[in-house]
Amino acid sequence: MWPATRNEGDRDWVCRSWPELEQFGGDVSEPLFVTACSLSKEVGGVAQYEGGAAILDSVGRREAGVLLDRRNAVRELVKGGSDTDWQGVPLADHPHNRALAKGHDFGGTRRVEYLPAIDRYQGRFFVALDTESRRRCKAQKRTLVLSGLYGMLLAGEPIQLYSCPLTPRVAEIWQEDSLLTDVLCDVVRRGGIACVVDLTAMEAYRRLIDWNMLARHVGVVHAFDTVGAGDYALTSFGRVFGKLLSMDAEQLFALESQGERIGTCSLHQDEVPPSGYPREVWQPDQAKEILRGAIPGPSEIRVASDAKEAAWGFEMGSRFFGDVKRRGRRDFGTVVGAVMEICQAPLAAQTNPRLKRLEGHGGRLWRYRVGDDRLVYDPDGARRVVRLIRFGPRGDVYKGLTL
Repeated sequence: MWPATRNEGDRDWVCRSWPELEQFGGDVSEPLFVTACSLSKEVGGVAQYEGGAAILDSVGRREAGVLLDRRNAVRELVKGGSDTDWQGVPLADHPHNRALAKGHDFGGTRRVEYLPAIDRYQGRFFVALDTESRRRCKAQKRTLVLSGLYGMLLAGEPIQLYSCPLTPRVAEIWQEDSLLTDVLCDVVRRGGIACVVDLTAMEAYRRLIDWNMLARHVGVVHAFDTVGAGDYALTSFGRVFGKLLSMDAEQLFALESQGERIGTCSLHQDEVPPSGYPREVWQPDQAKEILRGAIPGPSEIRVASDAKEAAWGFEMGSRFFGDVKRRGRRDFGTVVGAVMEICQAPLAAQTNPRLKRLEGHGGRLWRYRVGDDRLVYDPDGARRVVRLIRFGPRGDVYKGLTL
């Protein structure tokens, strides 16, 4: 299911699924977990820097060098001036960034205070961890954290106090050249990893990784929660993390294939929540950033749209996300423009000839016409959210429609 060969110059390598790796001997059943950082952080720390716990010492020289360069680029962006802000406050003036300096974590020598990432972060996932899970995270080096400032970290890695939300500009720095995917692939290769478990929960962090590329080299499963989506799911992930840590790759693959849950969480190959699960809701002006996760490559895709500020949010079904992936970059701008226009007034068929209510399905489904293509959606008036269901040629898009 997950065989792969990669051919990229000096980074040639092969990584196989758990059953294939087993024949090579050694500990090849190790899973690797990837989660996201948090806005809430513990202050203080110690001056001693334990480099052996850092991801820079766990990957190749090339990956470490580029990762360090990007960290410094983001650090300079944060410290650079008033044009970078969060909720109206310049990041340079944020209390958490006042002492941020070029210490060992940025390849420098400045004396600063550090805490292990797992102790620094105080968000939902981290506060839900029990004592034993924290200890194992630090000791086993099998948990990675995606961070706006640091890019990618080991959970036990010493980091400074900081505040760096994942703004579009910061995300673009980390997405360039698929750097974090390369770093993750290098960790997989060097560690004999057989399975990567995505515990990011939030689409903004999930799209920092090209999961399609990674899945060509190693087994990948994405965790979703039946109770909450986005950062609300992180509490559930933290509560069951100890159980996940105790499993090997074969057991995790079995959970996915058999559809079993741990607590309120379940694992899936698809990176979009299954039907019936809670979903993150985004605003129309986020459409380009969110859908970019389906279209790997440069980010300078232009979107032609005269859409005004919209009153509805949107969410995606897994089939819609797959449709966008299959169509590729050629139709990306068209899809984004359509989403933005739909969210202005998704029920206004009298004033927008592109819109039409479909027969059947209880009158819930609508379509947006784009030439010979159709975008099918389900407008939820109570929540003021448009669920995007399918996109494709009009002769095919209506087949097998489900709510």
